[in-house]
Amino acid sequence: MLLLFLFLTATLRWHANADNPKGTTYDAYRLVGPCPPGASPHSTAGFTKINTAAIDGTQFKDSTVKAKQTYCYVVTAVPKDGVQSLPSNDAQIVIP
Repeated sequence: MLLLFLFLTATLRWHANADNPKGTTYDAYRLVGPCPPGASPHSTAGFTKINTAAIDGTQFKDSTVKAKQTYCYVVTAVPKDGVQSLPSNDAQIVIP
């Protein structure tokens, strides 16, 4: 996952898994603070879902970030059957 910072907005970009069926949407989750040490989390426990509607593409802009704060993000895939995937690798950003 790639994170870009511009004008107090964090832009998340990721690659769709080739195994995802057509119609798969995504959910973005954020943790305030650094990413947990070690491997990416196996659940979204402790993270807050930040999208209000399903994400159709492979990009999401988080415009609720605050200056001088660290954030950790993960993304999950949600196929049409509604069975959410495990979280993606985590990505951390520090907002200046």
